Order: sequence, then C-alpha cells, then structure tokens
Amino acid sequence: MLTKLKAILKEESGQSLVLFAVSLVALLGFTAIVIDVGYMYNQKSNLQTAADAAALAGALAAPKSTDTQVETIVMGMADSNLKQAATVKKPLVDRAKGIIEVEMTQGVPKFFANALTTKSFSLTVKAKAKFSSNWDGEALPFINLDDIYQPGAKIEAWEKTGPGDFESLWKDDFDIFYPNVAEKTYFKVKYKDGITVTKGVVANIKQEVANVYNQNKSVYLFSLSNKVINNKKYDSNLKNKFVIPLSDIVLLKVRINDYNEQAKRLILTVEDSYDIVNNDFPEDFIGIDSKITSKLIE
Repeated sequence: MLTKLKAILKEESGQSLVLFAVSLVALLGFTAIVIDVGYMYNQKSNLQTAADAAALAGALAAPKSTDTQVETIVMGMADSNLKQAATVKKPLVDRAKGIIEVEMTQGVPKFFANALTTKSFSLTVKAKAKFSSNWDGEALPFINLDDIYQPGAKIEAWEKTGPGDFESLWKDDFDIFYPNVAEKTYFKVKYKDGITVTKGVVANIKQEVANVYNQNKSVYLFSLSNKVINNKKYDSNLKNKFVIPLSDIVLLKVRINDYNEQAKRLILTVEDSYDIVNNDFPEDFIGIDSKITSKLIE
C-alpha cells in the first residue's frame, strides 16, 4: 500500500513540473506582450505629440507662408519633437477651410514579441489644426464698388457710382497714422464686422491721400468681389452707414497711377487680389494688430 502511494505522489510531482513549465512559458509570453504593447502605447503618445506640434506650427505659419514654406516648418517641427525616425507625409493645407493636416508613420520595435510573431508593425497618427487670421487693416479708406478687377486692370476709386455714393468709408471706420509726415502716412480700416460705407465724398482726407500717392508704392484697397459687382447687388442700394459683409468683399493690391486731388479720384492698377474671408492674405500683411490663431481640431 505504501509503495503504491509513493508511486502516485511521484507521478503527480512530474505533472506539477510539466504544468509549472507550461505556466512559465505562458507567463513569459504575457510579460513579453505587456512590455511590447506598453512600449507601443508610449511610442504612439510621443508620435501623436510630435504630430500635434507640427500641425499647430504649420497652422500658425500658413496664413503668411506658401505651401512649400509650411511643409518646411512642419518637417522641422516634427524632427525636433520625434524621439526616433518616422515618415512624415507632405502636409495637406486647405486654405479655404483654414485647416492643415499632418500624418506620421513610425515602425514599432519588438523586444520580446519576435518569439511570438515575425510580423512587423507600424503606427500611424494624424493631427489636424485650424488656423484663422486677419488683415491688419492697412488700406486706402475706400471700397471699389463697380470696377471689375484682374491683374493689370485699371480701376478708379473714390468715384461717384450712384446718388451720393462715392466709394467712401464711414469716418469712424478708418484711422489715419502720421498724417503730418508725408513719407509715413497710411490709413487703417476697421473691417472685421464688414465695410461701413457713407454717403458723400469725405473730402477732408485729400492731403493724406496725396501723401500715400507720393510714396509711390503698392497699397491695398477693399473691393466688392467680381461676382457681386456683376450681380449688381448694391447698385443704388447703399444707405448711409450701410455695412457690406465680408462675404462680399475681397482685398486688392494696387498701385496708384494718378491722383486728381480736385476731383478726388484715384486711378489704380490692380496687381493682385485676395479672398480674405477664406484666409487668403498677402504674405506681407503681418502688422501690430494682426492676429493668427491655431487650434487642434482632431
């Protein structure tokens, strides 16, 4: 009887060793997975942080930079934040919506998981940032109401376009800087809520306009869009202090060819146009009052 009991115990001892060995392998496997998966999550967090920083930097630069310049900034910011090599796709810049998207891919190192699989893994993250900005307002205190514009076209400003309409802005909606220093005089238009027009010619700014003309440089002028001009939306329909919404307005870069101070008329050559409502601005628009903001949206 005693001999049989010893044999049974010996047999169970052998089974215990087998179960322990199997359990140890399973435990090591789970440990390997935990370590590798934990590292992967940490790596993804670092990669997402780099993508977010790159998207925000690109968004801040987008309003005043070309797409190529934005790409350079995104790549530079990504490199400075990445802890290991990654593939950074060319950023997508949607200026109409004010959005920049950055995508990064990075290989996942395996410390122990090679014992379980030889398959390679990679992580892909995306970041989207939205940008917005505004023209700092430095422009002539008029709005083009009737002349179709295109690069090279001659247009006239401060002209009579309807009964009492002289393409003039409301006196409280623009400021004059350095009016007594001819070589530095400029106007700044308060346009954020739209362009406020006035009846009458606003004749008390003739000398300041002459100062800007004599500086012989490119300046800016607000204008109805060609679509609005063609539709004759505001023909003989403007009242004193009427506010034209930004959705109907573009910004023109112009050069003053001639200024008739007595007639109060400006002849301008159009150099470029900017759809400012959709974040399309001149590259040199940054000024003291300019604001560019960016925020992550995804």
